[in-house]
Amino acid sequence: MRKVSVLILVLFVVFCNSCKEKVSYPEILREAERVMDANPDSASVLLSKIINPGELTDAEKADYGYLTASAHFSTDKAMAEDGMIIYTLSYYKEHNVADKLAQTYMLAAGYYDWNNNLQMAATMLNGGLDFSLEIQDSTWVSRFYRAIGHDRYSKKEYKEAVSFYHKAIDYESDSDIYYQVGLSYAFLGNMDSMSFYINKAIGYAIEHGEHDVVRHYRRNYADILYYNRGYKEALSVQKQIADAGGSSWTVTTSIALLYLAMRQPDSAQIYIDSARVHLEDMKKNNPGVAPDMSADNFVLALQAVVDYAEGRLINLQPMGAKNHEHWTKVRKNELLIEEKIELKNRLEQQNLLLTIARQRLLLYITWGMILLMSVAVFMFFYIRRKRTKLIEVEEKREILEKLLKEATAANEKDSAFF
Repeated sequence: MRKVSVLILVLFVVFCNSCKEKVSYPEILREAERVMDANPDSASVLLSKIINPGELTDAEKADYGYLTASAHFSTDKAMAEDGMIIYTLSYYKEHNVADKLAQTYMLAAGYYDWNNNLQMAATMLNGGLDFSLEIQDSTWVSRFYRAIGHDRYSKKEYKEAVSFYHKAIDYESDSDIYYQVGLSYAFLGNMDSMSFYINKAIGYAIEHGEHDVVRHYRRNYADILYYNRGYKEALSVQKQIADAGGSSWTVTTSIALLYLAMRQPDSAQIYIDSARVHLEDMKKNNPGVAPDMSADNFVLALQAVVDYAEGRLINLQPMGAKNHEHWTKVRKNELLIEEKIELKNRLEQQNLLLTIARQRLLLYITWGMILLMSVAVFMFFYIRRKRTKLIEVEEKREILEKLLKEATAANEKDSAFF
């Protein structure tokens, strides 16, 4: 009886598990790799279905680490938790997975960089460069030279950064690499080389129709010229931006700042007023968007400088009022966010309680079914046993009746004889 109950319980559990959707981890990995280049966000969603990477084979673990880190790298997400990429690198090196190894070095460098281990990040970049040179992959050689240049630039080693950028240009060039070289020369104080390479970057971007990039380069180029007292050259660049349809509050305030630097407050006032018009238009056209506080402050600060230059009273009250208004809105939003977080926590707690209640109810139903099935089985065998006994009693009764009849018949014969 006990064995039967255990068997029923095992069958019930197997039945419940068979109702769950079966997920093929190898199939997920193949599909994630297929969509990675075109849609890394979708690849991340697919990879999230792998609940327990420990169930993967060694090769699948390596691919999982590679794909997860690639998705984060491609979407500019944090890579601090992508430690499996180090296992991937070791596995790919050991098994000579050459087509993915260069990218793996780059991803490993990104992982160490996110964890502020700059020494290991540099080691990964150098390792990737050596591997790329060994297999003579010019694309990856250029990428690693560029990445090492960025690394040196971030460490303010501008001379070394320029050297690596130039090596990258020997393999592959675009507007960004020229721009980075120009910025490095700016920090080295070599203004002629700075102007040459940033103008080259601007020319490349214009040639390839990268209009937003052109405006970005020109704005920064004008700022560099301004801080190096090249006011007229900077003003020319800012007006090029405005003439190309890139006029905005940032451009107009920058022009105002340049006129102030050249001691022309009247001209500066014209562009300050123009910046105010830009800001008002932005607020009217985008009523639901929070205003740019830095823009308002910048305009008010420039106005204070113009007032001082023309002998008027410096009035900082509008700036204080504007900042207080902004602080009030920010504080109100913070309180609203806190309230939403509290409500979310309460709803999550209620949802958790409901989940526990459902699980408990399911457990009760399961045990009830097991108990009911056990009782049914018990009753089945009990009734079967009673029926068997009744049949045996009936058979015995029939045998006894038969023996009684035979005995009676024998007695009658004996009586007749006598």
